[in-house]
Amino acid sequence: MRKKHIIVSLRSTIKDMERTISHRSIIVKQWLEGKEYTDISRNTFHSVHSVRNYIYKFKRVVPLSEENHDIHTIAFLVKISAPLVEEYFNIYKDFKSAAHRKKELLTVILKTTTE
Repeated sequence: MRKKHIIVSLRSTIKDMERTISHRSIIVKQWLEGKEYTDISRNTFHSVHSVRNYIYKFKRVVPLSEENHDIHTIAFLVKISAPLVEEYFNIYKDFKSAAHRKKELLTVILKTTTE
């Protein structure tokens, strides 16, 4: 099912248990690919509100990591777990994003660093 990009809600993906693929990461990756909130919501069986929240937190992690804050500080500031901060950081560094998403993240970084 994963090969067909069908997301099955499992306890391990909903509860972010240990080293499983986080549903948050799946949502962030789909957003970086250029999908819209409503499409991601439909694909992952999450509410648009939840999808928006996960993307918002991802977009807060990115500029803080660019400012070289440590993982635990970012986790505290964004109010997410340190492993999730690390996962988001790795996605940001390694994932091939759609051009308009790269531009949006750059805008967020520039806006944050000039404030």
